[in-house]
Amino acid sequence: MLAVGSGDLEILRTVLRLAQFDINARDERGRTALAHAVMSGKGGDIMEVILEVEAVDVHCFDEQGVTLLMHACSQGELRMVDRLLEVGLGANINAMDMKGRTALFHAAEKSWPDPADIVSALLKIEGINCLLQDVTGRTPLMVATEKWHRKTAELLRQAAG
Repeated sequence: MLAVGSGDLEILRTVLRLAQFDINARDERGRTALAHAVMSGKGGDIMEVILEVEAVDVHCFDEQGVTLLMHACSQGELRMVDRLLEVGLGANINAMDMKGRTALFHAAEKSWPDPADIVSALLKIEGINCLLQDVTGRTPLMVATEKWHRKTAELLRQAAG
């Protein structure tokens, strides 16, 4: 995980090639090296290097139930969101964390800029439910409205019918 934190692709490649370790090992918060790469906000290239490791678990979640896709949505990284969807993480698009938030919630909560591009990508996933409520009773539309994300709120209004 330190190699991921360094942000240096060559160090990471060297560690992955030479070291004997579990690529899916978790830190004290239940996060893997791949989760740290996604959470870094600048980890697109780092994420790609880790995804090359055959045994990497792309379906992992941390102790709060936050998935890799949720982390990518929180970071506002469309490229990472698209890549994670490519490797099959859209299959359980309505998965919820401990607070009842889905990837769509995490995208709608992104502070700046308006996450409409990420929300649009998520809304294309078959079976997505944009009407789910978190533990406080809020929907992604409510969150987008609270954050003044006009484009996102309009996308969610249209998706809700």
